Amino acid sequence: MIKNERALPKPNRLIARRVPSNQGGADTAFTLLVNGVQYSADAEPETPLLWVLRDSIGLTGTKYGCGIGQCGACTVLIDGVAVRSCFLQASRAIGRKITTIEGLSTDGSHPVQLAWKEFDVPQCGYCQSGLMAATTRILFCALSVGAVYDRPLFSLVRHRGRS
Repeated sequence: MIKNERALPKPNRLIARRVPSNQGGADTAFTLLVNGVQYSADAEPETPLLWVLRDSIGLTGTKYGCGIGQCGACTVLIDGVAVRSCFLQASRAIGRKITTIEGLSTDGSHPVQLAWKEFDVPQCGYCQSGLMAATTRILFCALSVGAVYDRPLFSLVRHRGRS
C-alpha cells in the first residue's frame, strides 16, 4: 500500500526549540550541505535525514514511502552514494555532500532526468525522485574507472498502472 503524503507521521522533534547549553538543554542546530547550499537545521541529531530535508529545509522532492529503507522513494546521494534517507540519522550527514532530486538540476537538464522524459519512465511519479538518485549512482559507477556499484538500489515494487 502506498502511503498518502498527507498522512505521513511527522516526528514532533523536528520542531524542537533550542535551549541554551547553560540552561541544561542540548543545542539541536547543525549545518548540512544540500545541493551545494549550506542549510542550518534545527532538529534532534537522530532525526531521520528525510524529515530534516522535507520539514526543516523545505526540499519536498524526496518522498516518504515505507519508512524502513526498502522502497527507495527516499533515496538521496551522499558524497555520490545512494542512501535511504528515511532511516539515516541527520547527524551522520553532517560535513558530507547531500544531493536530492532538486539538486540534480533545476531545469530538468540532468541526463537522467532527460532519459526519464524521453523514455516515458514515470508511472504514478511518487517514487521517481528516489529512482533517479539511484540511477545516477549506477551510471556514475558504470562510467567511472574504479567505482563500485555497492548494492541493489531499486524497489521490488513496481506499479502496474499502464502497459
